[in-house]
Parts: sequence; structure tokens; C-alpha cells
Amino acid sequence: MKAIDTAVRFEGEMAYIQEDGVNLTTDLVNHRKEIHVQEGVRKLGALRFADIACEVYLPATLESIKSFEVDSSAKVRVHFLKGNKRFLDDDPSILFAKKEGRLFYSAKGAIPRGTEVIEEGALDGYNGDELHLPSSVEWAHLDFQKMKARSLYFDSLIKFSVRPVKGLKVFLGRHAGFVGYPIRLGFDDPESGFFVDPDNEYYYPLEGALVEKESDDLLYLPATQEIPPFVKRIETMAIGGKSRIELIAPDSVVEFDCAAIAESPNLKRLHLGKGVEEFGRWAMEEASNLAYFSASEDNPYFYAEGNCLIRKEDHTLVLGGPESVIPPSAKAIAAGAFVNPPVDFLVPSSILSLAPGMDCDLPAVKGKRFHTLYLDSPCFDGLSIGDVDKLILGPHFPRLKRYGLRGQIHGKVKEVALEGDNSGLTITKGYGLIDKAGTLLLALDGFYFTPDIKRIGYQAFAYSDIEELIVPDSVASLDRGAFDYMMNLTRLVIPGSIPAIPEHFLWACPKLEEIVLGEGVKKLERCAFSELHCLKLVFLPASLDNIVPWQFVNCPNIERIEIPEEGNYRFEDGYDCLIDKRKEEVVFAFGRLRLPEGVKSIGEGAMRGYQQGYPLMIPASVEWLGPTVGHEASFRTIGFKGNKIKVIPEAAFASVDLSQPALLIPEGVEEIGDNAFAHTPIESLSLPSTLKKIGAKAFGGAGIYELTGLPTDCLVGDRAFKDNPIENLVQNNGQKR
Repeated sequence: MKAIDTAVRFEGEMAYIQEDGVNLTTDLVNHRKEIHVQEGVRKLGALRFADIACEVYLPATLESIKSFEVDSSAKVRVHFLKGNKRFLDDDPSILFAKKEGRLFYSAKGAIPRGTEVIEEGALDGYNGDELHLPSSVEWAHLDFQKMKARSLYFDSLIKFSVRPVKGLKVFLGRHAGFVGYPIRLGFDDPESGFFVDPDNEYYYPLEGALVEKESDDLLYLPATQEIPPFVKRIETMAIGGKSRIELIAPDSVVEFDCAAIAESPNLKRLHLGKGVEEFGRWAMEEASNLAYFSASEDNPYFYAEGNCLIRKEDHTLVLGGPESVIPPSAKAIAAGAFVNPPVDFLVPSSILSLAPGMDCDLPAVKGKRFHTLYLDSPCFDGLSIGDVDKLILGPHFPRLKRYGLRGQIHGKVKEVALEGDNSGLTITKGYGLIDKAGTLLLALDGFYFTPDIKRIGYQAFAYSDIEELIVPDSVASLDRGAFDYMMNLTRLVIPGSIPAIPEHFLWACPKLEEIVLGEGVKKLERCAFSELHCLKLVFLPASLDNIVPWQFVNCPNIERIEIPEEGNYRFEDGYDCLIDKRKEEVVFAFGRLRLPEGVKSIGEGAMRGYQQGYPLMIPASVEWLGPTVGHEASFRTIGFKGNKIKVIPEAAFASVDLSQPALLIPEGVEEIGDNAFAHTPIESLSLPSTLKKIGAKAFGGAGIYELTGLPTDCLVGDRAFKDNPIENLVQNNGQKR
């Protein structure tokens, strides 16, 4: 069956829509001069036009349109057949649903009486200097970058979705107000702002600023103005601007909401009046250089000391900056207090807690670079630290848990100094920081292995300058991520004293070319190696007994895998795959995807993330495919030489970049699993007569417009063809679902 023969018919420069719910996007529309929606069609999906001239003819039976988008450079005219009662039909430059009050398209910018919703793109190309919205409008999508207008007038309660431009002035009439947040304007733009009628019900008439009358909430403040003396609350994103250097909160201000300060990289000074009692989370996160804090002596909630703001009730430091010195009076550091801490920074033992990062990764202290970082607090959570030239751990520094150090310190640490009893931490003669169990926590400048290192911890070598790393037999185990972020590493040798290579133990090593696993290694956990774009040679031992799926994901340049003949796996000359000899299964395929006849299965994730773009031809001997076998890969084509495969499993070829979008499923296949080809471009699909079941979302978003061979008794799963041109055709074909 062909969707273009049933739902849509193309005849030269004309298109005829013949069924409900059809979507036509620009690639199918843009070489048609006329679109005809035929009588009887009640529901129209999405029509999108770009850079064309087109006549659109709609029937009297039409009841609803999902979306009608016209680029500002296109010239579209809309015509209705006589008898239509639901749409405006006397002006071909307008598409307006009278019953719903929805304006889809207005070539000249006219807004009909009764408009309640201005859809996205409806006014693109409007050439007037001023845009006036009628009081009936409740929701408006406006893109001023596609209009000439630089002034907006309205006089009702409206919810906006606006793409503003420089110099945009928003004029509010007596009854005008925002449902939700106001339009976002540039803080440093001297021409833009909100201009409120003196008798407006909701907002004060201020020059450019916007303050609610009922709550005295500040919603927007131009960078040239100060906070009005009656404002009680600073709303989210209300204050910003690159030109703002100092901010004074008058005595009337009680609260700064979450993210109240926006885009203020040059703000340096903040003074609180006597009324401020609360800061929302991330209140000052966008003011990265805020350094100097002061507070009114009459403020009962906060005091300033050491260029820090501290809450009086519990002595929690809530705001600090690049000029701060944590005073002895501070007992805790709140989330987001330091988004730009000093480069020489001391967290003293008086700090008993640091708020850990939550939600949007907002820890108490977040810094990219430190010259000296002195940590003496008994709490270690709540840090997100980059490079450190010298790390000093004081006597109150806590006992480290697994992943503890690299969970908070993410950059390169050149030097570590220990003061007092540090819960068993030791610096080895080889410049490594280890715990009392012999786990290497940090490899410092000049590092070499010493016998007291028994385990390599999480990201212990991150950002080191080591180019070749040979791990000695004295090391018995590894943590996951042990060698992550070794930016200069080219060769890595793992000894046989380590029986199992943990999952995700190695990635983000952009120069690594060679990996050698010594005799004695027995198991590779899932995703042990991934994202190694320069990896060429891999040496595996005969002792290897178990390779868990998903190895070498996104390692596109592997040339060869060496493994002894007496082992359980083989690499055959002339073929680009690693094979488990015990069950003749392809464990990993790469290169030009040359798979030998004789293999019986292709394992789970064997080609996951493959990006070479060569054709995939599955040998006739293959009887079984593993789940996600080619998930998120890139193939020119997918083909089957034989018909022994009964099931194409879940997500087997989902999200594949298929450069030739046609697919023939061979006879013999009885089931296609859930999401098997979801979001993989397949314009033409041929199914076998043996097919009994298609899983949920199996071809969702594939873009299929031609389908042949679907058996009448095949069980079609929920949303199996969702978001395809043939979706309605399949659903209306009597299939069980």
C-alpha cells in the first residue's frame, strides 16, 4: 500500500489531500503550486510552507487544523469552498478558525475580530511599525525578528510566547496584564521597556520597569534604573544587564526569588536593606563576579563579614564571591553560595556542613581554577572543583568514601599537602595520594607506581600528562572510570593480576591508540571501553572468558584486535569482527562490517554506535540478533542474505542513520520487537508474509510513506507507526492493535 496513493495524491505541481490528519511538510509542499484538500476531509494535520507561492483550497467540511506554518518569505493564499461556517472565507490572505478564535495565518498582519489565539508564525512578515492586539486575544505567539514592528500595544490579560528584538517597546493599556511571566526584554537596551497606562489595573506606571500592584513584586528592571523603594520581592530573572555594577536593595525588599539576578557578569557590589530575609536558590548564579557584600545594621536576618553574607539564625553563609574570606562565625555554606570563589580559598574547620549539589548541580562551592585550595572542614560534600595547583588537606578533613575525592574535584591536581591526621591518607614516594587500603586517589605531577598501590580509584589519573601507562602486577583491581580524562595517553597496559575490567572504566582519552590486556584478565564488563576515537589496536588475552555486551562503543578507528588462537574468541583476517568461538557469535563488529558466513548470531549491542556508514549485510547463517544490536549506528543500508532469523528484537536498529532509506524484511521473520526501527529513516518498507507481530513504536517516527506486504492477520502494537505518513492508513486497515 502507498500513502501517496490514498492519503495524498500528487499530480505535477498539485497535491490533493484525501484523508483526515495528513501532515505535509516543506519537502513535500515546496514544489507544489496548489494544495487541494478534498471535500469530506474534516481534520487537517500540519501544513508547512517555506519560500514558495502556493494556492491552498480548503473544503466546506473542514472542522479543525492542527498547525499551519508559513515562512515570512512565502506567498500563500487560502480559499474555502462555499458553505464553510467554521473559518473566515472572504479573505485569501487570512486563515482564521472562527469557532475556536485561532488565527493561523495573516499575510498582511490583519487580526480578525474575535481572535483569542495567535498561533506561531501567524504574523510573520508583518510590515507595520506598531502591532496592536485586540482585547479578545488570550494567547499570542509573536516573533518580532520576522516583523517590522518595534512597538506592541495590548489591553487585556494575555499569555505570550515572544521572540523579542532590540528596541522593542511594550505598551500596556488600562486592562493589560501578563498571564505567567512578562515578555523578556534586554536589560541593557536603552530603547526597550514596559510602558504602563496610569490607570492600569495590575502594574505601576514606571518608566520602563514592571512592578505588580497587588504584591509589589518586581518583574523587570532596566539596567539604568534602581529598584523602586516600595518593591517587596524580586521575581525570577527580574534584574540583569552587563552595565550594572552595583545593586542596592531598599529596606522594602523582603525576598530575592530563585535566579532573581540574570546575565549580570559585571555586577560587583550588593547591599541589602533591613527587610531582606530570604534568598531563593540560584538567586545570584548569573552574577559570577559579585564580590562585595554589605547589609544594613538593622537587618535582623543577615550580616556581612569577610565579604560574605551570613544568615544570623544558623550562621549559614548564603553568598560569597572572589574577594571573600570565610569568617570563623560561619558554620555552614548554603547551596550556590560560591559560584565564583577566590583562587586562594580556605574552607575552615568551623564549617560543619556544605550543601551538596542537587537538582541543577548547584553545590555550595563551584570553581574552575584554584591556585591554593585549603580544605579543613569535616564535611566534604558540596564541592565542585576544577584544576588545583596546590591542594592542602587539613587535620579535620573527613575520611574519604569510594569516589569521594574525584566526586568533588574534577580537574587536574598538581600537588597535595597533608596537615595533621588525615584518616589514613598518605602521599607515596611516587607522588600518589593513597588511602590506608592502598587505593590510589590522585596521581600527581611526576607520578610513578610504588608497591603500596593495590587499587586504582575513580579518575585517579584524570588530566595527568602521562603518555604511556603500564600498570604493574602489584595492582589487583580497578574502579570504574580509573583512567578517564587522560588527555595525553597513547598506550595503556593492564596486567593479568586484574581479573575483571569494570564497566565504563575507560573513556574520554582522546589520544589513546593502543590497549593491551595481560594474560589473566578474564572478564570485560559492559561498556568497559567507549568513546575512544583514536583507538587502533587492541590486544586481548587467551584467558578472556566473558565479554559483556556493548564494547568499544563509538570507537570508529579500530583496525585490528589481536588474540591468541587458544582463547575463546577469534579475530579473523579479512573480516572486521570479534567472534565468540563457543557459540559462533559476533561480539563486536567494526571497520567495513565484513561479517563471515558461518556465524550463527550477532550479539547484543555488537554494532551499537557504529558510525562508519558502510552497508550492513547480515550473513545467511545468522539465526539470532541481540537487542540494540545496531542502536544509534550509521549504515548505508541494512540487508539480509538469508531467512533464518525469526525475531528482530527490541531497539535492534533504533535511531539509525540510514543513508538509503529503504528496508526489506526477509521472509521467515515472525516478530519485530518494540522500538526495533524507531526514529530510523525508512521511506519505503517491505514486510514478509510470515510476519505475525509488530511491537509498540516499532517504526515510530521512521517517516514511512510506502508500505508493502503487511499481512492482514498481523498484530500491530500500540503506536507502531506513530508519526509516519502512513500512520492513519495502517490504523484504518483493520489491523489488530
